[in-house]
Amino acid sequence: MDSSSFSFVPVLIGLGVVAFMLVRQRKLVAQQRLDYAQYGLGDVAAKLGMTVVDGNPALNLMLVHQEHQDTKAEGHGGLLGKAMGDSAKETRGRAVGTVWERPYELAYFQRTEVDHGLAQTTTSLWFELSLGAKTRVACPAFEIVMRNPPAYCEPKIKTALPPQSTGNASLDSILVVKTQDPRLAAALVPALIPMMSMGSIHLVGGGDEVRAYGTRVTYMTIVQNAVTFQRALEHIACIIEGRPTSHVDGQAPAQASARPS
Repeated sequence: MDSSSFSFVPVLIGLGVVAFMLVRQRKLVAQQRLDYAQYGLGDVAAKLGMTVVDGNPALNLMLVHQEHQDTKAEGHGGLLGKAMGDSAKETRGRAVGTVWERPYELAYFQRTEVDHGLAQTTTSLWFELSLGAKTRVACPAFEIVMRNPPAYCEPKIKTALPPQSTGNASLDSILVVKTQDPRLAAALVPALIPMMSMGSIHLVGGGDEVRAYGTRVTYMTIVQNAVTFQRALEHIACIIEGRPTSHVDGQAPAQASARPS
């Protein structure tokens, strides 16, 4: 074999490996779409008694990173930015509805910006997926997080509130309830006990709402357990309002919903 022919062997092997990996990746994505077919934005919204008002109802909430990756980027940053090759892409989805006579919102947002400087390229990332419920009275500020979250599953802390004991040792070993009022921490126990088995929890209250947040790593916990999180938010809201909570474990959200608000 002459040297010119021999030099092509590594190149051909490399191309073969790349082709194999691309085909494998496409098959994996296709299988994931089948496995998570029930998690389209419209499907999840329907389970929660909501209607999609922004975004593609077919957006798969379990595969949002793949969906975002497949979204075409557009130039940004004005004439100079576009000339430098700066780009941005954005995916979003929002559903709203009135369930148990309460306004609810499911929101997803992801954005990627790539800016090319003279010496370096900067990539900026934004991500948030949340489920929120409005309260009929002013909601005292609180934040609830895992005491020992797994690596890379740490929440984006939104308050500087002090931790309080709930009075339930088992619950306190798993969750940290942060609020100025220790009575609130104890009052929330019935709503939090059903959430103790979740792999990730980040609940925040304040103003006129309570909301569950997910990061780009933990968002799947909310998506896969959306109804459970919605019931927890309803339970918490009712506790804050001093209203009965018997309906929380009764009628399903999709059956208790009214027209979108």
